[in-house]
Amino acid sequence: MFERYHAAREQAGALDLIPIMNLMVTLIPFLMLGAAFYHVGVIPASVPTQVERLGEPPSDEVITVNLEVRGPTVRLSAQSATVDAETLASLAFEVPRDEGAAAALTVGLARWKARYPRSDTVVVLPDDDVRYAELVALLDAAREEALPPGADGAPRVRPLFPVTVFSQRPAEPAEPEAP
Repeated sequence: MFERYHAAREQAGALDLIPIMNLMVTLIPFLMLGAAFYHVGVIPASVPTQVERLGEPPSDEVITVNLEVRGPTVRLSAQSATVDAETLASLAFEVPRDEGAAAALTVGLARWKARYPRSDTVVVLPDDDVRYAELVALLDAAREEALPPGADGAPRVRPLFPVTVFSQRPAEPAEPEAP
C-alpha cells in the first residue's frame, strides 16, 4: 500500500532542473536587452549675454494679418481682439504690386512679428486677376524671413506668419438709391 508513495517520493527527489536552468540562461539576457535602464538627455542651458539696448518687452497680444492683393497694390492690415483700433490702424501699410513687393512685405511683417511674437496667421484676400506665381511669392515672403547664413554656411530662416488662410473679400456695401 505504501509502495506507491515511496515510488512517487523517489521520483520527486530526482527532478531534473537542467532544462529550466537552460531556459533561464537563455531568457535573462533577452529580458535585460529589452529593459531600458536610463534615458540620457541633454539639459538645455544658456549663458547670459550682454544686451546692447533694451527695447520694449515683446507683447503677449496676438494679431491676425490681412494680406489684400487688390489692383496695383498689396495692402497689409491687422485685426485683433486684444489690440485697440488706433494701434491696428497705425500698423496698416501698402506696397506697390511689382517685383519688390515680396521684399517690402517681408520687412514690414518682420517688424510686426518683433512687436507681436505670438502671432502666426495671415488671411489672404486675393483679387481674381492675381497670378499663381505672384501669390506664391507673396505667401513665401509672409511665411519666413531669410537670415544671414550661419557659421557653417547653412542658410537660416526665421518664421514670420506660417499659418495661411484664404478668404474672399467681403462685398462692398452698395450705396443707397436716391429717392
